[in-house]
Amino acid sequence: MRFDYTPYGLAAQTIYRPCIPVTFRYSGASFPVGNALVDTGADVTLLPMELATHLGVELAAEEGIDIGSAGGGHFIAVPSAKPVECSIEGHGFRPLRWKGIVYFAPRQPTVLLGHRGCLDHLDILFRGRSRALEVLKAHA
Repeated sequence: MRFDYTPYGLAAQTIYRPCIPVTFRYSGASFPVGNALVDTGADVTLLPMELATHLGVELAAEEGIDIGSAGGGHFIAVPSAKPVECSIEGHGFRPLRWKGIVYFAPRQPTVLLGHRGCLDHLDILFRGRSRALEVLKAHA
């Protein structure tokens, strides 16, 4: 499945971010995210805390981890107690599905697809010059 990078306007120029549409499912509830950022520098997949509430995800609060942000700050991210189902759908392709532990944080403004919970389940090819990425395979 091929996805074009998402344009993001800054004051001086446009930046293109590698994003993919992902749907998260848990206990019968689902939440589609149109532009989840593929973040190869993120150790974990990180979602806004509001999504845990919306999906009814049980959290393992005692297993929260301290995460350093790119801006130099720190915050606590709390993992799901059980794996959350994730899927990517593209026109003309069978959906790619997997389950993984994802983390939630308050005031998290975007969905970051990091290694644990997402990228460790996918084979992705980045095509920087053409501002696109290809999701080649999912490993359940």
